[in-house]
Amino acid sequence: MMRRWLLLMAFCLISFAGEAEKLLKQGNNALNEEKYDDALSLYDKALVESPENPYLIFNKGVAYFKQGEYEKAMKEYKLAVEKLASQKRGDSALEARAFASMGNACFLQAKPLLESNLDQASALCLGAVAAFDEALRIRPEDAALLENRKAARMLLKKILGIKYMQAKEQQKQQEMAQKLKELAERQKQAADETAQQKPDVQKQEQLNQETQELMEQMSGQNQPQPQQQDPQQQQNPIQEAMQQARQAQDDATQNLKENQLPAAEAKQREAAEKLEEALKQGQQQQQQQQQNQEGDDKQEQDKDKQEQEKEGDDKQEQEKDKQDDSEEQQQQQEQNEQEAQENKEEPKEDAQEAQEIIDRERQDKKEREQGEKRNYRAVPMDW
Repeated sequence: MMRRWLLLMAFCLISFAGEAEKLLKQGNNALNEEKYDDALSLYDKALVESPENPYLIFNKGVAYFKQGEYEKAMKEYKLAVEKLASQKRGDSALEARAFASMGNACFLQAKPLLESNLDQASALCLGAVAAFDEALRIRPEDAALLENRKAARMLLKKILGIKYMQAKEQQKQQEMAQKLKELAERQKQAADETAQQKPDVQKQEQLNQETQELMEQMSGQNQPQPQQQDPQQQQNPIQEAMQQARQAQDDATQNLKENQLPAAEAKQREAAEKLEEALKQGQQQQQQQQQNQEGDDKQEQDKDKQEQEKEGDDKQEQEKDKQDDSEEQQQQQEQNEQEAQENKEEPKEDAQEAQEIIDRERQDKKEREQGEKRNYRAVPMDW
């Protein structure tokens, strides 16, 4: 079983703004409580304060991983590695865990695709092995990484084996379709010879034998049963047409032995028509399978497109919120400046009034001193 590397980086690993640190702690608490939507919301708010922070980005990837949103998680892990590289932080622990988490995300995406899209599954397995190799480059002795890489390689081997068997099966079906086409043409030729009064019982018996062998081979292919409107009809239409062709061939052989040439010719042509019908049914089944595969691929592409559009809408919403926050901060700053100006003017008025009081007090004191000088009597100096 694949072991998962999850990392909740503590805020002490990098200097945060106070608000970002607070939001990071709240996001980590929400993640531990399995409140993943709340954690993502808190990490996004923290990233507004610290948008280049690889640890916040990685934690966001962990939240997506916990939700099973492996593709979104991979994008965050890759972005975290890119930020580490661009900022030259040299944090090998985070880098190793980011690559390991990418490998896990690839692996878990690949497993459900075994029944629907082997090409995509093999590509994801290759991505998982490459991611684990990068992680092991940093931590070569890590037992969990070695185990995870081994699991990814085993799954890739299984996928390649299935693809090989499918290719081999497809080649065999093409060979049987070609054989069926040749049998139909030879059956027509046998009917033409009978019409020309040149019947050949041995040739017809050879056709009978080859048709029987081909029918048995096709029966062993376990071809998928198409959806049928009649619940009582369970037989594959290809097998049904082949059996009808065989019955017509046996009837034709009997007619040839009894020298009933017109009846033999009719049965030979009927056998040729049934063989052509079987060939047509096989071609239709192959086309249907191809259309189903293309439909699955288109659904996957539409899903990716919707996710990209949603991410674009989310980004626009974040930009709008950021702009609103900026406008709100600007308004708050203008209000603070206005209040500061008012507070600055008020002390000025108070200081002016205080100065006037001091000036009046000085003037009154001066006047008193002058009045005292006018009433002064001289004191004799010769005492």
